[in-house]
Amino acid sequence: MGVKRECRGFTLVELLVVIAIIGVLVALLLPAVQAAREAARRNSCLNNMKQIGIALHNFADRRQEEFPLASTFFTEGRKLTPTPIAGSIDDGYSWLFQILPEMENSNIYDRAKSNEFSNNLNASPFAPQPIVVDQNKTGFESFVFGQRVEAYVCPSYPGSDDTKAGALANGEKAKVGNYVAITSTHYRSDGDTMTGAAGRPPTGSVYPMAEGTIIGNGVIVFAKNTAKSQSPESEFRSILQVRRRPRGVSFGFIRDGSSNTFVFTESREERFASWVSGVSSYVVAADPNGPGEVGQTAPSTGPKVLTFGEPDDPTANDGQTALNIGSDVKRNGGDQAQDGADQAPLPSGSAYFYDKPYAHASDNGPEGSRWYGPSSAHPGVVLHCFADAHVEAVDESIDRDTYLHQVTRNGSEVLGL
Repeated sequence: MGVKRECRGFTLVELLVVIAIIGVLVALLLPAVQAAREAARRNSCLNNMKQIGIALHNFADRRQEEFPLASTFFTEGRKLTPTPIAGSIDDGYSWLFQILPEMENSNIYDRAKSNEFSNNLNASPFAPQPIVVDQNKTGFESFVFGQRVEAYVCPSYPGSDDTKAGALANGEKAKVGNYVAITSTHYRSDGDTMTGAAGRPPTGSVYPMAEGTIIGNGVIVFAKNTAKSQSPESEFRSILQVRRRPRGVSFGFIRDGSSNTFVFTESREERFASWVSGVSSYVVAADPNGPGEVGQTAPSTGPKVLTFGEPDDPTANDGQTALNIGSDVKRNGGDQAQDGADQAPLPSGSAYFYDKPYAHASDNGPEGSRWYGPSSAHPGVVLHCFADAHVEAVDESIDRDTYLHQVTRNGSEVLGL
């Protein structure tokens, strides 16, 4: 007779112990998995920016070494006005749109450019034109501003595919792009008292390094219309349609060195973030609503250079960069925390990045504000592409003056790196 064997299962206590051990192991492993996933997303973002940087070089190769302008419409160089002037101060095709052929997206570029509305493109989230480029889709996704370009979106971007502000009456919005040109070191608000050799920029404009036909001391800048009257070469039309178009910044203008000068960066902006829109696709380096201001120091030898601090007291060194400033607004409730009859004011240091949709526009209240400038969801850093097309992660605690100096194309500063 065989021996009868008793089968014994796990007790409840033993099962709970095993589950607890597995839970501890998963808890220990999860941060490592998340870190690995973020590293992969960051590398993908870096690759996107590298592709765009190379596309900018290819664009320059076919345009007499010139980088694209920030927007294909003229800007007056001061606050936006409701009535068009000679040239145009309206929105236009962004620099990202202009390099679409170099990004293997000529189909979108050619269809939009040949459309009947292309001479008067206003493809921002604020008032998009119905330029159809994809007849296989319906609604706003058939329009140029409704096209998603994968290489223009950071994999770590926490927002949705569509902009959160500026929808038309029928709910149409624009597809988001996360890469923005750094056209200028700063934006001259009403309280800015900047003076010096470079002149005093008009209120409500990006800071110009020098007078001329362009606005901004970065690499990708706005075209300044200097026409005094309407004419076939200066009327309300796209730069793409003007024979004697304003010239952009060429490599010869970048006297600080292409490996030392930023061209574009990334942004977490979710509200006014259309990659097609020229006025949605740029930022400045200094926090426009932050404490202090940007001034100019005048050392005993050498040129004047930009620095944070009062122009008459450079030792004050107050002010802050625009890196990730929008996070303060988001933490404090965004629009709901804005001043109002039944709302508490924003805490100190939580001002909007721009108190208007874009830096050279007219005031239109807090409902038209942007939250973010140069910013990212990568922990502690914001990726920046330089004029030589290499990409670096810039720590958000970077020295403030050093950050300004890497924006200017010919500031003659000595970098303290």
